[in-house]
Amino acid sequence: MADQKISQLASGAPLQDTDEFVIARSGSNFKIAASSFADATNIVSQTDIGTAPNEVPLNQYLGANAYVDSEFGPMNVGSGISAGANTICATSVAKEANIYRINILIDLTGLNSGDAAGDIIGVDGSANPAFIAQLPSTVTILGGRMTCLETPAGGDTDIDLYSATEGTGTEDSAITSLTETQIINGGTQSAGTVTYFAADPAANTYLYLVGQSTSNATYTAGRFLIEIFGA
Repeated sequence: MADQKISQLASGAPLQDTDEFVIARSGSNFKIAASSFADATNIVSQTDIGTAPNEVPLNQYLGANAYVDSEFGPMNVGSGISAGANTICATSVAKEANIYRINILIDLTGLNSGDAAGDIIGVDGSANPAFIAQLPSTVTILGGRMTCLETPAGGDTDIDLYSATEGTGTEDSAITSLTETQIINGGTQSAGTVTYFAADPAANTYLYLVGQSTSNATYTAGRFLIEIFGA
């Protein structure tokens, strides 16, 4: 067969395990089979990607953080909340198509309500910020709701939700000392109470739970799910 340029040769695709290539190594020539490339580089095979097009399980190759982006995942929580004894404040941000869903799940156990109406709930006597979440900077909030999953006990049961442009509010300090907006006027909370947002918090603001009576005491119960929707 006459010499031909590579561009003149018929396509041999797709690559097969038995295909052989010439390589130069330390001044000598060798052949190597295509199957060796997969062994050396961990090429994704059809058995890895399943039946759907481009269905590649990236976590298998990139680890647990394959799908984590700075825009998603948990939000910042003030240490005047997270340091509470037996307190739980878990947050998440997710996006499905063009809709954002933000969740905040909090157990008030170990936190304190203040001694005046309008005081921020947090770790008793702490000088650390007591915001329950800092909202993402890229989301336009279009509504939300707060559901009481367990009746509060110990501290105030009249609990409202506020947003503020500052993340410096502390336990037993007045929410009005911040640049604030009342998001939920919840009234007395008990298991099953659902209250919808009366105003939409701005992006990148901080959320606070605020007691509206004078019970300066530690919560022994009280669980809430705050769901926020945006675009």
